[in-house]
Amino acid sequence: MDTDSTSSLKTPKVIIFISIVVGIIAVSTLVIYLVKFGGGDFGNKEAFGQFGDFVGGSLNPLLTFLTVVLLMWSIRIQTRELSKSSQAIQETMRIHERQMELNQREADRREGQDAAILQMHQSQMELNQREADRREGQDAAILQTHQNQTIFHQKESIRKQLNDDAVLHRSTLEKLLNKPFLEIGNPPHHSNKISIIDLYSEEKHCHNKIAQSALLDFNSHMEGNMIAKAHISRIKTGVIATTNATCYLMTALTAGSIRTSWENNVRNYIRTCGVYKVITKEQENEFLGYLTTAQEMENDHQDHAFFGLQK
Repeated sequence: MDTDSTSSLKTPKVIIFISIVVGIIAVSTLVIYLVKFGGGDFGNKEAFGQFGDFVGGSLNPLLTFLTVVLLMWSIRIQTRELSKSSQAIQETMRIHERQMELNQREADRREGQDAAILQMHQSQMELNQREADRREGQDAAILQTHQNQTIFHQKESIRKQLNDDAVLHRSTLEKLLNKPFLEIGNPPHHSNKISIIDLYSEEKHCHNKIAQSALLDFNSHMEGNMIAKAHISRIKTGVIATTNATCYLMTALTAGSIRTSWENNVRNYIRTCGVYKVITKEQENEFLGYLTTAQEMENDHQDHAFFGLQK
């Protein structure tokens, strides 16, 4: 900026200087002409023409030289200005490039920040999804546990109901089998009432001739005895109900020993009733077959088991 200011201040002085020099030379030329040639007659065209030739011949080379000097000076000024303009353009380009570089760095920084924010967002979404999956899994596990508990309680309730039914029917059947109803001997002084269990108990009646006689001919004691026939009918109904309830219970029991205990107990009742024709041989085999089927079934299949026992 100092060089530019100095040049701008020197430029008018040069022009003034040159103007003064040109003026001095012009005046000197006129003075020299007047002194040398006495001024001549300027009213004469020839003399005026000669004066003009003298002035032109004297001043033209000088003016031409000055013109060349001014041209060179103008070219120099233009060259300086072009150089300064070029430097300014280069500086502007450097500033622009630097600005572009800064802008690119800022863009890269923002892009990196955006990528980091996006990555954090994605990571947060993944964590949220994992948490949601975990909670869903926990909810599913809780629901499954609740369902399992509900099923377990339902099964236990069914087992208890089946057990109560089987116990009730078996108790009723035991009472019917142990109830004395058959009168043997010579009434009224030598008669005695015995039950089906009494008849079937060999140890109790092995030396009892009356009982042995009853064992040999059970049907003869039943003829015409309506009370005894009614009792036998109730026993038959009890056998069917007990067998049916026991079969359903056995399919619901998980302990094999308990299932076997129930099976053996009811088998004895069925065989006892079969011996004294309370049930037919076909019915006896049918009932025993149902017990075998129930024993072979897997646990908790009571919903699928069907024992269509007929009276």
